[in-house]
Amino acid sequence: MIVICIVTLSILLQSAAALLALRLIKVTGKILSWAFIAAAMILQAVRRILTLVGLITGGITASQVAVPEWLGLLISVLMFAGVMGIGRFFITKERDFTERKKVEAAFRKSEERFHTTLDNMMEGCQIIDNEWRYIYINETAILHSILKKEKLLGHTMMEVYPGIEKTELFTTLRLCKENRASQRIDNEFTYPNGSKAWFELSIQPVPEGIFILSIDITKRKQAEEKIRRLN
Repeated sequence: MIVICIVTLSILLQSAAALLALRLIKVTGKILSWAFIAAAMILQAVRRILTLVGLITGGITASQVAVPEWLGLLISVLMFAGVMGIGRFFITKERDFTERKKVEAAFRKSEERFHTTLDNMMEGCQIIDNEWRYIYINETAILHSILKKEKLLGHTMMEVYPGIEKTELFTTLRLCKENRASQRIDNEFTYPNGSKAWFELSIQPVPEGIFILSIDITKRKQAEEKIRRLN
């Protein structure tokens, strides 16, 4: 009776290990490797089913298979434990990968919403990296620049506006970048074609470099100048 229980337990363990191995095909993508392992375990289970039938029908005596089946049970336990351990490892990795993908997707969605918000703002928004290169600029800031987007993105401020590094504006930008301190100024900007415009600039340090929020106050400055002249 004990030997029959041992053989039955071995069959159950080997069958369970085979099922786990088949499940790992989906998790790891290794079809042949786990299919061969599952097939070997199934064949072992089938062999023990034949032994079990022999024991029940009397064709095999318990004394003939007692030692081999005790050893077989030990092997079955080790095989099941090994596949279970590997399975947990890969399943945990799959869950971590899935969670990471979800986090990345949520981050991308949040980033897209952030960019959409900036793109649609009435104020000009631009991000300058630590090498003074334009890495983001919204439509309003493009209008403020009177240049095309492709002339700005990927280019440094010095490439776009030669000599800007000698201006008071650039000094303010550099102070913000180096001291990581916010700055706010009214700046009269002279374009390469000689035209001028006034902008209220709010400059904030960000991990990428500096963020500049600009509002065109040219009309306000012109009105103030007219009032000053009348007085």
